Amino acid sequence: MLTLCLQLPTVRCVGEATVTGIEVIDEDGEVVTDGRRRRGARSREAVVEAMLSLIREGNRRPSSADIAERAGVSVRSVFRHFDDLDSLYALAIERQVAHMAPLLELGELPDALDARIDLLVTRRAGLYEDISPVRHVAERRQASSPVLSDHLAVSRSWLRTQVLEVFAPELDACAAADRKELGEALDAALSWRMWVALREDQGCSAARASATIRRVVASLLA
Repeated sequence: MLTLCLQLPTVRCVGEATVTGIEVIDEDGEVVTDGRRRRGARSREAVVEAMLSLIREGNRRPSSADIAERAGVSVRSVFRHFDDLDSLYALAIERQVAHMAPLLELGELPDALDARIDLLVTRRAGLYEDISPVRHVAERRQASSPVLSDHLAVSRSWLRTQVLEVFAPELDACAAADRKELGEALDAALSWRMWVALREDQGCSAARASATIRRVVASLLA
């Protein structure tokens, strides 16, 4: 079974300290424990969670004022912890990628093809419904942020690898010339972009979008 192991770039904050949970790690790897730094770490956490909650609620361009108000801090405090909004977005997306991990695990795969299709489509539907608001923001900002671009590349690679594992028996039965093309088609059918096309562009319900993707995948593997 494929195990998720995401190697993500480190996001550094103002003052050359790295936030891990609510701890602050200095450049020598030591945990900073004085009260002021702990309060600062909690404040940073509040800012990150404020941004994520605003995005999940549908605000794809939260301003520094929006974030500060939700976090219960001043706008000045936001920029005391982060150089700019891009560095804040990068840390927020890193948290979102980590949040994806339990949503991706499939457990033991069933033998029957129909059951594997149903399992993967159902799990992807739940994943995409959960991450779409944040994913839209990450896709839009990745061109100006190498960290975001790296996070998205890791995510796409892992999802593609999972598809190839789930349907390995069918892919292995193909001629070598067809295997790569079929794998790419399955990856596209089960991608976040396909989900967005069905849910947002075509206005399908989640149930209808899932049924459509099941049909496409089953047809590809017929």
